[in-house]
Amino acid sequence: MLVSAPTGSGKTWIAVQAIKKVVSEQKHAWYASPLKALSNSKYHEFVQEFGRENVGLITGDRKENTDARIIVGTTEILRNQLYDSMSKSSDFNAELVILDEAHYLGDIDRGVVWEEVMIYLPTRVRLLMLSATIPNDHEIASWLESIRNLTCHVVHSEKRPVPIYPLYQLPDGEIVPLSGHNGISPKIESFILNSQKKRFRRSQSSPAYADILNALQKFNLLPAVFFLKSRSECNNALYACRKHTVSENRSNRTKERFEQLLKKYPFLSDHIQLEYLMYHGVGSHHGGQLPHWKVVIERLMNEGCLDAIFSTSTVAAGVNFPARTVVLAQSDRFNGKEFVSLSSAELHQATGRAGRRGKDKIGFALMLHGPFQDPHLINELFATPPEPINSQIKINFSMCLNLLLSQTPEEINQLLSVSFAKFQKMDSLSELKNRKEKIFENLQQKLIGCCCENVMDIIEKTEQRDLLSGQLTRLKKQKRKYVKKCSMSDINVEEDEHFREINQKIEFLLNQIQKLPCSDCKNYQLCNRKKNRKFMDLVHKAKYFFQSYEKAYNVLWNEFTRHLDFLILNGFADNNGKLTSDGIWASKLRLDHPLIIAESIRKGMLSRLSPELLSGIIAVFVNDKFRDLDLDESIKWEKDLLMGSYYRMKNATEEIILLMKQHNFKVPNVQFWPAAALYNWARGETWENVIKLTSVDEGDLAMMIFRTADNLRQLTSLDETHPMLADKSRQCIKLLLREPVILPT
Repeated sequence: MLVSAPTGSGKTWIAVQAIKKVVSEQKHAWYASPLKALSNSKYHEFVQEFGRENVGLITGDRKENTDARIIVGTTEILRNQLYDSMSKSSDFNAELVILDEAHYLGDIDRGVVWEEVMIYLPTRVRLLMLSATIPNDHEIASWLESIRNLTCHVVHSEKRPVPIYPLYQLPDGEIVPLSGHNGISPKIESFILNSQKKRFRRSQSSPAYADILNALQKFNLLPAVFFLKSRSECNNALYACRKHTVSENRSNRTKERFEQLLKKYPFLSDHIQLEYLMYHGVGSHHGGQLPHWKVVIERLMNEGCLDAIFSTSTVAAGVNFPARTVVLAQSDRFNGKEFVSLSSAELHQATGRAGRRGKDKIGFALMLHGPFQDPHLINELFATPPEPINSQIKINFSMCLNLLLSQTPEEINQLLSVSFAKFQKMDSLSELKNRKEKIFENLQQKLIGCCCENVMDIIEKTEQRDLLSGQLTRLKKQKRKYVKKCSMSDINVEEDEHFREINQKIEFLLNQIQKLPCSDCKNYQLCNRKKNRKFMDLVHKAKYFFQSYEKAYNVLWNEFTRHLDFLILNGFADNNGKLTSDGIWASKLRLDHPLIIAESIRKGMLSRLSPELLSGIIAVFVNDKFRDLDLDESIKWEKDLLMGSYYRMKNATEEIILLMKQHNFKVPNVQFWPAAALYNWARGETWENVIKLTSVDEGDLAMMIFRTADNLRQLTSLDETHPMLADKSRQCIKLLLREPVILPT
């Protein structure tokens, strides 16, 4: 079943009822979500609903009661368990799988994991998918029916429990409806038309957030979530709210609640933004913040302690603080390379947080007038449904290694042939196939009496003939030039060794051409390019459509074989596509760059490192964004020791990285500063000094530590083949996961 409905529609209730039924039958359920924080939240929710003894949690960072009837975890953990089941030929231990946030199927980075789960999941396991509204949910259901041979029911709703009403704030502070029956509100249109400059200067000062909050308060539109374009804007917005104050009673209530939270997170007691929570009722929430700080912000917002949160649009999908009003300062966003206009899905996702179920009868989306705001675009996007979900499946080395553990290449080809990507291409593939077959049919009629029995024969033979004829022509030209040159000297051409070599090659090619059936063919003139251009054009057209169809039909398979060839080249698989001993243990490295890490292990480079150095070296491979950072020289540390290990690692992996580049595979941005940050953190340096050393945001450093710990967790699975490295990896994790980056429970 696919439940496609807006946020706050009660999708979780359906999941709870399904789980109750499974548990009552003494069976098992698996609940997967895209975020560790969301998995933690669902775990606590289900503990309240079903009892602690019946619920377990697996997120990589935490493992609780893993034999329970109900397991909550991330989708990646679920996919990995399916890999394990296939490799061991064991039964997957669940009768019900629930995929929360199923629209992640269309996520460009992680959608492949959702698609893999849907493909690998045994058909005996019932699948329940919960999602925000998906326009093409019936297409997804049809695909699932085609690969699972089961009816997939669709529950579709576009009606929000709390309707959203879009507003616009003019420069003078007046708040008006964004649009009416005849389009954009006349006041907005009038202001744009009468403005001296329709395009605002980008140097325009930032909005007066305190005045905006006061206006929202006046019309009972608080609390609000502001989505701004950068972290710095979110932080600066706090400073702009110093004129916005809350009552002494509210301030005291916030202080009391914060002090309760400090018992769990004492390291937040001197947070630089604390005063804005206490006295101004506002908070900043973005990827640069510590995870615990964001948890505190979310809890205070949900408990009514805050008037507003300033957040970046990039975290709109993961926020957990519904508000009465969502405020958008711009109609574009930064995609990592440039600013692009919001899509319909992005607008609906951000504004979907407006309107608190059970508290508000209506929610509001307020557009702030400014240089990056296009009210016409926003109005159009509100009337446009979210874009359909498209498959994001792509082949990577971790997938190849894990599939080859349990499947032959032919069986993997069968798995890839039932992908959502292939299903979505069927219409265009069918059209391409029809055009190919019409040309083949036309050609076949002209082949009566020819030596070639079918179209593929003539394509193959003409290709061979053209290749040989081209080589022959080039050799004859080479011979003429050589003879002309030699005739100017006293050298006897006939006795010249190079001349004889050219003649031998010419004779060989003539012999090869004679072996083709073409010379004896009664209709040889038919496919003679000089005398029958139209026929040969038709042959080449047939060849083009055949190759286009084969390439489109086998795009995933071709990409898999490209990866497989590289695995064979580097000794991780044999010529039959079976994993070698190195390939078997490398398959346990379910991370972004398994082959590079595996090469470091094969060269014996990692096992020689101390836990502190190992932490730093592994961090190099989890940093996927290039940043030109200079380390603060005022912080004194053992730089030479790490530098030596860093360059030994680069030397150990240089060959395979060069090979990957030559074969057009993605390679990591290898930089020194992530190693410096994690090495110093692992050896006990203070949080403040590590931040000062690298000048990265707290949230980015915390995320790098979490991801490094995740990668090290993969190394702990190598107990059988590399016990020393596995043990050191466990030591690393203990060194890394300490305050203030330990995960909230």
